[in-house]
Amino acid sequence: YAGPLTAEGEIISATVSEMKVEGSPRAGAYLYSGTVQGQTTGLHGFRVRILPAHEDLGNPLAMNCITWG
Repeated sequence: YAGPLTAEGEIISATVSEMKVEGSPRAGAYLYSGTVQGQTTGLHGFRVRILPAHEDLGNPLAMNCITWG
């Protein structure tokens, strides 16, 4: 979740980029990577939204399973 920042530090006109798992988990921890490309000059910000995804999982939005970092 990335985009230009307002004077108050809020992200506007955000774009969403999916991250991918890198390798196998180590000690129960996963490493994810992704790429964000800036389209304009100026101040930009980004946030990471963690949203579970699995074919057997119901709607994660309805389950309140989102974490922002």
